[in-house]
Amino acid sequence: MKVCTKNCNGQALILKTEEQSPNHPSARIWVMQCSFPECGHVYGANGFDAHLRKCPRCQDGADGFNIQMCEGSPAEGARASRTYNSRSRKSARTTTPGYRNRNGQTVIRDTGFPGNDHNQRIYELDCSNCGNLYGANGSDIWQRRCPKCGGGRPGLPYE
Repeated sequence: MKVCTKNCNGQALILKTEEQSPNHPSARIWVMQCSFPECGHVYGANGFDAHLRKCPRCQDGADGFNIQMCEGSPAEGARASRTYNSRSRKSARTTTPGYRNRNGQTVIRDTGFPGNDHNQRIYELDCSNCGNLYGANGSDIWQRRCPKCGGGRPGLPYE
């Protein structure tokens, strides 16, 4: 499963960490996010079963790992995991992977490419309504609408 893709149950892989899974010696913890509207739950999953995972919050899936286990790992975005859920998203930085704006657009990753606005970079966003992936300037994330289903401006190229 590749980062930025969804499994058969609508769970998006947003980050692969190097942290060892507590229940499998050769698996790593992957950070998953529910892509269903009004959920957006972010949780840790065993890398071996991520392709089949269901959301622990809205699909009665198995409990996810506490993402705080990722402390000190290269998964820098996982450190702020408590800001990913929809209840506290106002305290999250708008460029943090997992942030979802009021229009249901979720930040997947920083692409590293320069944006078309002053000193901006392109971030990959995922529409929680239709699953469209597109690029946007970091400064636009808070207000972006999906270009496919929400009447938003066309996305920026990033690949």
